[in-house]
Amino acid sequence: MKLRTECTAPSAESGRRGATGALGDATLPVVGPSFLDGLREELDEYEGCRRVFADDFIEGLPRRFNQLRLALTTGDLEGSLDAVQGLKLSSHAVGAERLSALLTDLEGEIRIQTREADAVVLPRLAALFLRAIHQCGLQTKQRLEARPFGR
Repeated sequence: MKLRTECTAPSAESGRRGATGALGDATLPVVGPSFLDGLREELDEYEGCRRVFADDFIEGLPRRFNQLRLALTTGDLEGSLDAVQGLKLSSHAVGAERLSALLTDLEGEIRIQTREADAVVLPRLAALFLRAIHQCGLQTKQRLEARPFGR
């Protein structure tokens, strides 16, 4: 596997695509327009609700990333799957389409590559994915912090 540029998933040298089929697809929005539109529409009536939701995601992002990093680098398969799924679901909930797709790709690679009893699979996946996930998380955070949302 070879790591692509920021906020994109690594590509398999063999041509195998990730679970999303959108491997390295930089055309996906950092934060989807439907989430941002929903924030704009609801700000009049529920100004604080959506902001709190986005702020909770932003606040939890470092903890969730560190859980993923620790689980991958220590070879903890169960912890890796729990961490990637938790971060993927929270990303999806705030419309973080690129980050969610990247995490879906990582989850697919974990499931495929851990079928073999190779002790270095998870640390190798950490080396391939964590930088891109971190960068994409930062881009998502910046987009969610923008005021007004996405304008």
